[in-house]
Amino acid sequence: MKRLSPSIFNSLHIILIFIILNVCIVMALASTTFDEVHIRSFILSVVISYSSIIIWQNILKDSAKQNKIQQNSIHIPTTLTHFKQTIEQWQLSENKNVVIEKAQDINEKFLLPLNHQHQLIKNTYGQNSVDIILNLAQAERLLNRIQSAALDGYMGEARNSYDELRKVIQLLK
Repeated sequence: MKRLSPSIFNSLHIILIFIILNVCIVMALASTTFDEVHIRSFILSVVISYSSIIIWQNILKDSAKQNKIQQNSIHIPTTLTHFKQTIEQWQLSENKNVVIEKAQDINEKFLLPLNHQHQLIKNTYGQNSVDIILNLAQAERLLNRIQSAALDGYMGEARNSYDELRKVIQLLK
């Protein structure tokens, strides 16, 4: 079923409100007194109409958010594969500036986008998503440790963290 555009839907609601108002006015004019039942039905009809408009607008906002998320989302399996390949192909240099730059590049290119897609990872991998998210978090910590150790000049510690990172990457499926 095709959804109505917001402007058409709002227009229909406005027409509905006018019809309800006219019915209430006709009922009020038809009776000799404008009694409590007419007042209650009038108030109820107005409240229902406005509530429907508010609910519909919230639905449209949620739909727009979902569309934006889908447009900005990444393909998780492909990104994970590229991430693993990048780590596996990375040869840790003895030049600390190269190590720092490469770790930062990997973090920005793969881990930051993946960390913003937890819901998509859950939808893609189901129960296995917890392991993937935890391994990604550990990989991020290790990359930060590599970067920090290289920055401080402790290349041995950077190498140990790099070796540990390669083991964590093997756990990603």
